[in-house]
Amino acid sequence: MTSNLVFYDTETTGIHKDFSQIIQCGSIFTDINLSYKDQQNIGSAPLPWIIPQPKAMLTNKKINS
Repeated sequence: MTSNLVFYDTETTGIHKDFSQIIQCGSIFTDINLSYKDQQNIGSAPLPWIIPQPKAMLTNKKINS
């Protein structure tokens, strides 16, 4: 049996569940020995009615500090 692992991270426009949106999702795929196999990085633009929180945009490096 082959075992693989997936490590993932998401970036959002804030932390409020009703007013925030995921804008990026990245993942790394490894085998059970943590040897790199593949990666994915998917991004999207916020929906027009989403107002990003300034701290989230600084964290995500979407604006200059």
